Amino acid sequence: MPPTCSILAAASGASHSGFRICRGSRPSRGGREPNHVFDAASGALLTDLAPLPGDKQLYANEIAELAAYHPDGMRIALGMRDGRVEIRRLTDHSLLRVLPPLSGVQPGLAAPVVGLLFTTDGTRLYVAASEPSTSDVHGSLRLFDLESGALIAELVSNARMGPIALAPDARFATGGLTSDLKIYERETGKPVVVCEPRREWTVASLTFSADGRYLFAGRQSGVVMTWDARTGAFVREQSLHDDWVEALAADPATSLILSGSKDGTLKIQSAAPDGTLTPRVTIVSVGPEDYVAITADGYYRTSAGGARGVGYRVNDAVFPFEQFDLRYNRPDRVLAALASADSSLVEALASAYRRRLRRLGLDEPAIHALETATGAPALENLPMLTIDGGPLPPVTADRSVALQISAKAPPGSTLSRIRLFVDDVPAAVSLDGAAAQTAEAPDGLAIQGTTFSGRVRVPLTTRYGGRNQITVSAIDAIGRESPIARIEITCTAEPERPPATYVVALGVSQYRDRRFDLQYADADAASIAKLFASAPARPSGSPSVQTLVLKNADVTRDALERVRGFLSRAGIDDTVVLFAAGHGLLDADGEYWFATYDTDFAAPAAKGIAYEDFESVLSSVRAREKLLLLDTCHAGESDRPEELGAVAPAPPQPGVTARSVQIAPQAAPGAGNATAVVEELFTNLSRGSGAQVIAAAAGAEFAFERSGHGVFTASVIEALQERKAAAEARDAITVSALLDYVIRRVREATGGRQTPTARRASSDFDFPIY
Repeated sequence: MPPTCSILAAASGASHSGFRICRGSRPSRGGREPNHVFDAASGALLTDLAPLPGDKQLYANEIAELAAYHPDGMRIALGMRDGRVEIRRLTDHSLLRVLPPLSGVQPGLAAPVVGLLFTTDGTRLYVAASEPSTSDVHGSLRLFDLESGALIAELVSNARMGPIALAPDARFATGGLTSDLKIYERETGKPVVVCEPRREWTVASLTFSADGRYLFAGRQSGVVMTWDARTGAFVREQSLHDDWVEALAADPATSLILSGSKDGTLKIQSAAPDGTLTPRVTIVSVGPEDYVAITADGYYRTSAGGARGVGYRVNDAVFPFEQFDLRYNRPDRVLAALASADSSLVEALASAYRRRLRRLGLDEPAIHALETATGAPALENLPMLTIDGGPLPPVTADRSVALQISAKAPPGSTLSRIRLFVDDVPAAVSLDGAAAQTAEAPDGLAIQGTTFSGRVRVPLTTRYGGRNQITVSAIDAIGRESPIARIEITCTAEPERPPATYVVALGVSQYRDRRFDLQYADADAASIAKLFASAPARPSGSPSVQTLVLKNADVTRDALERVRGFLSRAGIDDTVVLFAAGHGLLDADGEYWFATYDTDFAAPAAKGIAYEDFESVLSSVRAREKLLLLDTCHAGESDRPEELGAVAPAPPQPGVTARSVQIAPQAAPGAGNATAVVEELFTNLSRGSGAQVIAAAAGAEFAFERSGHGVFTASVIEALQERKAAAEARDAITVSALLDYVIRRVREATGGRQTPTARRASSDFDFPIY
């Protein structure tokens, strides 16, 4: 979490599974940034609470200081620094009501809001406000009727107030300092338990355990203090974070406790019968919207951009996330540690991991050979690789560089591949001279034997100032990878010709099985090709745009060879865009397939196109700039709000229609998890084709009626042709700007029912696309 952000609220409710987080930020020159609402388990951004239209919100006292979620999951209360309380609807961000502030000691100034909590039935709201002064303590706890906004009662007055927590029984707790903590009767405000004083620490957050037996209070220095809620006796304190513990919440379904800190971490922990908290999952923010969730035993789940925040330290050496990604990138283990009630989703993700191993010819026992008995990575079990011949020149006028590579397999194993990438894109290298049992491959060299020594030529690009980031590693027969060697070389050669753009657009609206026909997919493919064909000149030179459009009956598995041949003309400095719109399917094994015209929807593996087929085509392309746009509508997937695991979706915006499709006669097991599995597939950060990916998956076909396009395609057109993704009108639009705009626009237009996912091949490799 960025240092300018704070956690305003954490909550768990009956209307949604798991925890939610509201995160806010300080004001900027142009106004305050939106408050963001996240799902804690997945890290997904559920919604932004933007400032009201026309309200610049320039002043510090107009920032939300804290928040509380309504039990229905549809509303949120925001406590403002100027003492007001805003009630907002989460789905469309509209302001429903403003509750008045408590007058402060000084005339004209209000007491800041320090505590907010909805009653269990959602009809009333507790508001605590407090302002210490030099002479007395000015604070109160007021209870408001949510429907009318009327003040029902002032339950506590002339007291130092703080966060509020509701117990499962008819009690609540509040207090500004640890010496002030009391537990009160909910209706009368009468104190019934006085917590044993423990110095005068400021209470930053408060919650009861799910069973009401313990009261937890968060304070500075990352400490959570525990009291017996029946007697008030102090139990213990635990250091769980490195800074203020700003949020605490208990999940009644799992008894887990969430703590959120100003140090940028969220921790979800189990509570023992004696009240001891044991962390199970730690969630770390990486930038404004990305995250990494890590279990106590080192398994992790990450957003597309969050993996750049993962590294491994072994024997004082630091390795990038790719080094042990195959062993520890386990979203299924993370969800299991969160006691996820959706066992089918956990199994679907575990199955996806096992398929990943099978494609590499591995199993889990082989992967465990990567570590020592203590669970730490065992470097002696890895292949070793060196770049011989001394340091390479950092600058060259040649269009390629020769690397002298030596590699050795670990004991008892053999080598299978030398992998070479430039800017995380397969380098399409060539071998200088002959080498026994060696063949060129899209991502390097296929080899055999226990050792390798050879000279490899790596083509260089003149784009991006000629910067080329080369990575080299050796893979053994069971998939273990050597420490990755990194080389940066700048190429100063003149380009041979202006770069060209190659666009392939596939769209299937009419299927052989007419029950699954869509309305917009074929038109979307034609429009995407036309969009790029009419692109303005880019800074890198006048574009030559070549297009290949295949629609309906022309989209078959065999057509991929035509696509491969068309793209084989692209050179290293060119750009490739591959767009596909139609149905996406999961088969009985949980494998993802793009439905071709003649697909058997009950057995898509027979004639469908696997995602790996798209990756294979793109891997064989020499171009460094590659973009895959995939818009799929999942037959057989539910679109029920309770299965979306998020804020209950708003209706699509006016002018947006959602056209459902029939369920396949024999829906594949786990079909209801199609979107989650596809998201995991697209955010799997193991190096493949090196393509940047943006994919939108949903259980219905969403479309803008006015434009006659699917929402995904319409958003791409808005972003590029209408320049809505450009920072300035004349600026080139980069892939990252396109991704950010399309994700935000699609989520907004469909009311959260369709949220694209993205994979950035390299955070350092961002190229202009329009």
